[in-house]
Amino acid sequence: MTTQPYKLSLLLMVVVCTCAAVGTTRQRLTTAQVIGVVRDDAGGVLPNAVVTFKTRELLKKIVSRSDGSFEVDLPESVYRVVAKANGCRDFKLNQMDLRAGEIIINFDITLKCRPTPIRTLRLF
Repeated sequence: MTTQPYKLSLLLMVVVCTCAAVGTTRQRLTTAQVIGVVRDDAGGVLPNAVVTFKTRELLKKIVSRSDGSFEVDLPESVYRVVAKANGCRDFKLNQMDLRAGEIIINFDITLKCRPTPIRTLRLF
């Protein structure tokens, strides 16, 4: 009779794993995921850029990580996207149509930034 507790434990483990997987899948089916990187026009990454996804009902702001990357889950809708960083012109996309279950990777945003001034030193 030592196999009975083993079978019960195994069954319980399978049920818990299945419920966890269904919960994750259900979330993916009701939202869209957007993954990208914010860069300047020279190709450098822009950390701490603010990326805003906006609808009539929702306003979601996220901040890019130190490597310029960002990731967000959003409900199905049509969004206006704005990205901002210090010293750069705003990026604007007026219509981004997201569907539930959709995953958009490489949604890379490029901001036009002012060049860093080069200062010269005069030696006497």
